This record gives sequence, C-alpha cells and structure tokens, in this order.
Amino acid sequence: MSLGDSPDSELQGSESTPGIRVMRTRFFHGPNAWSNEPVAEFLLDASDLGPSSGGHLVTLMRRSGFGGLGEVSPVNRLWRDAGTLAEGIALELQSLAGDQVTFSSSRPGGEPGFYEVVLGFRRADVVAECMALAVWLVNQALTSNRDEGDVDSELDGRMLSLMGRRSALFVEDAIFRIARERQIPIRWASTDAKLIELGTGVHIRRYRSTILSHSSYLGFSTAEDKAASIELMKGVGIPVPRGVVVRDVGEALAAAEAIGYPVVVKPVDSLKGRGVAVDLDTPKKLRDFVPRAMHYSKSKAVLIEEFVRGSDYRVLVIDDRVVAVVERQPAQVVGDARHTVADLIDIENRNPLRGRDGSLPMNRIVADESTDEALARVGLTRSSVPEQGQVVRVKLAGNVSQGGSAVDRLADIHPDNARLAILAARTIDVAMCGVDLVMPDISQSIREVGGAVLEVNFQPAPRVHVDDPATMDYGTVASAIVGSLYPPGAPVRVPVVAVLGSYVALEIAEFMRSSFERSGLVTGAATTARTCVGEDVRPHADLERRPQHQMVLRNRFVEMAVLQVTHEGFREDGLGFHHCDLVVLPESIQTAGSGLRSPEEVALSLLGLDGAVVVNVDTIVDGQSWVGPDRRIVGYSTDATSPRLAAWLNAGQVGFTICEERVVIISDGVAAPGAGFIDDPGAPAEARLAAACAVWVMGEQGRR
Repeated sequence: MSLGDSPDSELQGSESTPGIRVMRTRFFHGPNAWSNEPVAEFLLDASDLGPSSGGHLVTLMRRSGFGGLGEVSPVNRLWRDAGTLAEGIALELQSLAGDQVTFSSSRPGGEPGFYEVVLGFRRADVVAECMALAVWLVNQALTSNRDEGDVDSELDGRMLSLMGRRSALFVEDAIFRIARERQIPIRWASTDAKLIELGTGVHIRRYRSTILSHSSYLGFSTAEDKAASIELMKGVGIPVPRGVVVRDVGEALAAAEAIGYPVVVKPVDSLKGRGVAVDLDTPKKLRDFVPRAMHYSKSKAVLIEEFVRGSDYRVLVIDDRVVAVVERQPAQVVGDARHTVADLIDIENRNPLRGRDGSLPMNRIVADESTDEALARVGLTRSSVPEQGQVVRVKLAGNVSQGGSAVDRLADIHPDNARLAILAARTIDVAMCGVDLVMPDISQSIREVGGAVLEVNFQPAPRVHVDDPATMDYGTVASAIVGSLYPPGAPVRVPVVAVLGSYVALEIAEFMRSSFERSGLVTGAATTARTCVGEDVRPHADLERRPQHQMVLRNRFVEMAVLQVTHEGFREDGLGFHHCDLVVLPESIQTAGSGLRSPEEVALSLLGLDGAVVVNVDTIVDGQSWVGPDRRIVGYSTDATSPRLAAWLNAGQVGFTICEERVVIISDGVAAPGAGFIDDPGAPAEARLAAACAVWVMGEQGRR
C-alpha cells in the first residue's frame, strides 16, 4: 500500500543546479505491478542535465566505496543513464545501511528525461534516504563548481548518518524467513523495525523483543521483581540462593553477615546485569557496591544473595520447551606479553562478532569500574601487561550484554536440568524466558552435583543463541518463536475474496459482504465506496488514501475479507494481501503491458493451492492462458440461454444462472437452488450470481 508522495529533500538538488531530482516517491508494501515483495517507486527528472565529466563520477564512486558499478556512459548519453546510476548506488547504499535487498528496476517515466526507478526495501525511511543520497552523489559528479575536498567531507558526514541507520535484526530476519517458509503473512507493524505482526484478521499474532502475543504481563512483572520470583520458585522446591531485600548499606551488611560471605549484590528490578556485583567477600567491597546497585534499581531496593559457585548457564525456554542452552563466560582477554589490558580490550572489540547495544551475538567490552574490580582481584590494572597466553577476566559477571561470550551447550544439558528450567519458566508464567542456572556441570543432574536457579529473565537476548556465528543463522530460535505463535495446524489467515473491476465489482463486493455477514461471519470489506468490518463503516472519503485492504486484514475482529481491486487503485497502491482464496473476474482479464503486471495477473498468482476463480462466462476471451487444467473455475451468466453458458456446461464445468428469478446451480446437467446461499431478489443479478458462486466455492473448500 502506498504511504503517499515524499516531500522535497535537501539531498534532491535544487531548481537552479542542473542535475536529477526526485519528483515523486511511492511505497508498495504488498504485491504490485513490479514485484510481489515491497518496493519503492521513485520518479526521477533528468531532463535538465548539462555536460559533465564522466571520469569524475567514476572517481567519486570508487573513492566512496561504490566500485563495481561500471564505467560512466559517454557524456552525450548521460541523461539516459542517470536513473540507472542512481538505482545502482541506492541499492548498494541500502546494503551498507544493513538492509540486504536485491530487487531493482528502471524504465522511462513517460516523458523525455523522466525515469522510474524501483527498489526493493526493508525499511521505507531507509530506502528513501538512500535514494536521496544517491541523487546527491550523481549531482555532485555532474557539476564542477564545488571543491572536491568539500564534497568528500560532506559525503563522509552523510555516509556516517546513513551508517547510523544500520540495524542488525538477525533474529527478526530469521523469523521472517521461517514465517514465509510456512506461508504465514508477516510484516513490520512499526517504523522502528521492532514490532512484527503475523497472520491476518482473527488469527493475528505479534512479536517484539522476546515478547509474544500470548505472553503474560503478570509473568513479566513477576520476573522483573527478582525477590518475588525467587520466593515463587522456592515455594515449588526449585533450588535458589538465599537472599534478603535491603534498602541501605547498613541493612546490606547485616544481611551479608546472616547469609555468610561471599555474597552477590543485584538491583531487584534491573535488566542486562546492570548494577550486579558477584563474589563480594568483604564488608568493604559490599559497602562500595551497594550504592551502585541502588542506582540501577527503580525501587532503590537491592537483593543481597548468597554467592553460588559454578559455571553460569542461560537456558532459553519457549512454551515449555528448552530451545537453546549456552554457558556464559565473563569478558576476558588473552595476554601476549606486549599489550596492556586496555590495549587487549580494544583489540578484542574489533572481533566482527562484537557490536553495540545487542546488534551482534556479543557486545563490545566497556572498561569501567567493574573492569577495575575484576582486575584488582588478580593484582592487575588496565595498564598492566599480561604474560603470553595469560587469560585475564575483565568482568566479574558473565552477562553477554557486558561483553561476555557464550558457548553452545544445548546437546549437553541433563534432562533433570531441562525439566527444572521449564518448571521455573512455568512458575513465573512467561512464554519465552531465559533461566539463569549456576552449577558445576550442566551435563550432570543438579540433584547430584548441586547448583541453583538465580533468576528468570523475561528479555533473554536470543542473539546469544546463534546457530552459526559465521552466517548469523538464528533458525532454531526463530522456528521456536513462530511455532509458539502458530503451533502446527493452527490457522494463520482469514479467507480472502478478491473482486476485480469497477462499478460491477463494487456491487458484487458489497453483496458478497452482506451474504457472508448473514451466514454468521464477521466480514470485512474494502471497496471504492467504503471500508467496513461488520457494522463499523468508514466511507471512502474519510480515508487518508487507500490502505483499505490492510485496514481490513489487520482488524482482529475479521473472520472473512472481501476486497475490491480496481486498476487505478492497483497502480497507486498495489495489493494489500499476499494470498487469496477466491478471485472474482466479472470482466475479461487485462494485461498491463510495458513489462508490468496487471492486477488480474497478480491476483491470480496469489491464489492458494485450494483457490478458485469465479468468472462471468460471457466475458471470457477464447484462448486466455490463465484458464489452466489445474485451476478450479466456476462460471456464471445472467442469461440462462447464453450460448457461452451452454458451452461452459457442456465442457463439464459448474455454472450459475438465474431461472424464474431464482439463483440456480447447474452441474452435470442438473439445475438446483444455490445451496447454502441466502439470496436477495432485489439485488443486481450479477452480484447475486457472483456471491452464490463464492458461497458455493467456500463450502466446497470447507468439505475438502
């Protein structure tokens, strides 16, 4: 669906400077004349290009990292190739911004010097910024009145801004891949690329940062309250460390004396290990760390807990199933007898698997007070030079968010430990969580070797559970997430009827909607007149543009959708659906020409395996290739004596017509009332017939 035309941008050039300009931008989020995937269509005006040095353009592109785009065409052909250059640059810029897309196309825009450039995209705002920068780059190369150093400096700044848009959505990308493999509708539901929406209508489910549609808010709040979650787990016999909630240093010292040193200090309601200190073995260390822990606590309450020795494990549980297990190791560096600890941290941060703010499997190591504490325990400082091969821990806690590393141990977990993690997750009542388990060896039963569950995290950073770090494949976690939202056999979409055409199609769509409504289904309809779900009606004039298809399919009351598709609407907005169960063609199929696809062609390509086509047999053009032997087709005619209807029936097809003011179905030469169809003799004849066909087809599909 289109989001509308874009405003002029300062990157698009100016009226006074010869060059190319973006005159219009349209976004198609659903199937369209170009592709079934989302594309952005840019209309470029290159009509006023002046002479320039093609060599300068090549030099600028290569210096900016865009080698491989090829040589620039001769100057006298530059106006013909400017659109293609902008297309290639914008496509590569999207990759640099973290959005890997491959589809692109361009063609003349109808007037001399105008070009349409079409790019696939993941994020609409990113592709628009990439095209604006691509146009700016081409325009700079077409003019010689700017200092090359100034151009490079401005380019560096804009490239830096664009690179700041890069987002490593590896888990989300895997969710998209798995959903598409299972043919589940999926889309970004927010512009910040954080909220994912799957399914349509009453079957919609959502996911955002480890939170699932069926997740319990009570479970989240309980997991966040570490003291409450510990009490709940202790109540069902889960081994947990002894602990006391305190609110000042004095209470903390008293609690530590009662529990016994060493102890752990942690805020009762913080995330990502913020404010956590472990293995504090003296009152002085405790005094130093309690204020820091209180700083990270929203309630200013701190948990003083016994320190449990052992290896640190994170068990990812989704819907009563252990999906992944890692052993978490505190951030560490290895000495080489030449570099200081600070230098070694900088070197380790160059590891391509380390990123910022959760963008990669491991975070970069930030040297801070906790680093100084970890080093002090082994008699080192940041300026110390460790010996060759000496392993130096630079953090006390194993949190990946603080630069720790994770080693896969899923194959090693003992069944007793897996059951314990599942019990912890169910006790706290969270659908997806990370259970933190400390014990000597996860391959042995906790009943035999001891250990404890430290806490249950409701935002468990699934990025640490990568299947293959080299390819950033998160298929295991993504499959579990999608499987949680849609267990095998669960419906994922509502039935969709696409009615193609204008005035007659409008009558058909409106009557179909009322027919399905009368049969007891909450039906959403999007037509050129209005958008409605049940009795909730919005006139077409009230809509900002025409996102009606998505407005219907994203309404969680909808059980059935009837969507009108006109040629004008298709050209402006594309289709708002990726799958349909029935296509109604009251008119003959049309072709778009110029290498583009017509709405009829696109809609027919979206039919499911059990989909069907309803046609007006009097409009069928002989030899149309879309009438294939494997496609289920039902025909109708408003004229019971139509020769075309007779030929249709003689060919063994099912047909509908009107006899004595009643809709009848003719099959195998026998006419019978339209079974299951609630007729209305006052409605237009063609609408009654098309609706009868649809009701009959839907019934047949249900009986299969």
